[in-house]
Amino acid sequence: MHSMLIMMRSFLKSLRKYHHTLKRQDDWIKKFVHEKHYLVNSNLMFNTNLKLWLSEAEDTFGKRICPCFSPTGDKQKDRAMLCPCKYLDEDIKSKGTCHCTLFASNEATKSTFKAAMTRLMKEYQTPLYYNDDGEIDIRRYPIDSIRKLRVPDAYHILKRAVIMTDLPLRMFVEFPFEVEALQIWTEKNGYKADSEPRANGYVVTVN
Repeated sequence: MHSMLIMMRSFLKSLRKYHHTLKRQDDWIKKFVHEKHYLVNSNLMFNTNLKLWLSEAEDTFGKRICPCFSPTGDKQKDRAMLCPCKYLDEDIKSKGTCHCTLFASNEATKSTFKAAMTRLMKEYQTPLYYNDDGEIDIRRYPIDSIRKLRVPDAYHILKRAVIMTDLPLRMFVEFPFEVEALQIWTEKNGYKADSEPRANGYVVTVN
């Protein structure tokens, strides 16, 4: 129940901020599925939330990166993750829908989308995992088999952690691009993130 309240509060906050972008996102999505003969997730809550996440990605990173991931700093990989991403067909083959559940093949059923949304909800209700130093540790989270990136990634974990925990909070991340994503988000949302290098990664402190 607590996780659901967190998600609803985040949804309403995003809706207030990006409601004016929904039609623009909806227009290109409808055009894309018509041209490619895909289906789009018709669940109102998921559909709207994903369009809001796409708008947030554009606002935060300047590009329509996949709603479930943040930029890596690798130009080729980041281009591949622009929505609709190049991994879409591979995702559909293995998961039934694309990773974020927005798109599916034209053979998908309601049960296909229901299973995919259940998977995504479980993914983003993953607990905050801490190491022995009291840091939220990105290494505790699984790696997506297709993109070879953590999921949820550090960016999405931080967004949840800011709501769920008291500041300051500390996160252990592995790569500079993760540090950069956290710093970009905190700056845009009125927080501050300082990073400290470690032998095998970085500790980001958010205030």
